[in-house]
Amino acid sequence: VMDPTEENLQELCKPALLQRLLKTESLPVLWLVLRGLVLLSERPETAKGLRDLLPDVMGTLQFANTSIALKTTKISRNVMTHLGKREARPIAVELAEKLLPLFSHVSSEVREGSIRLFKDVMEAVVWWQKRNMRKTVRRGLLPLLFQMSDETRSVAEASGEALVCCAKFLKWKELKHQAKRKGKMEIKECL
Repeated sequence: VMDPTEENLQELCKPALLQRLLKTESLPVLWLVLRGLVLLSERPETAKGLRDLLPDVMGTLQFANTSIALKTTKISRNVMTHLGKREARPIAVELAEKLLPLFSHVSSEVREGSIRLFKDVMEAVVWWQKRNMRKTVRRGLLPLLFQMSDETRSVAEASGEALVCCAKFLKWKELKHQAKRKGKMEIKECL
């Protein structure tokens, strides 16, 4: 499959068209659309325009397809990176909710990408969103603990880093201390 041309990418920048294409049931079409969005999300000038489409992009996870999940997490991470924390705040809590099921995905790349993105999203939340985000963070603690034992080292490391971030977010000093030490049994006791 050839890379999209600049003309194709410009055509893809139309929000109404993108929303319609992201709702398609055709996996090959969806794969192509997401591939184009990955390229657009890598450019700072177009990534910011994709912020409002992130809920639709995350909606493609319903297909439980590894390739689609990889592209979805990559798009979300690129957009969050280019937006910065201030502009990413409105979508942070919703995005975090949709990432939790990916922690146990069959693909280690998807697991690692979703855990790292979850950490980034947590760091983007401001004080008035913390109450809503706190519930999501608590729901992520046990899956993150389990993933610290993942056979893929990068997933285990990402989980440990995310647990430290969760502990900071929740202001649980003992959990933070144990997560930094990577003491799984002690972390279990904290939870």
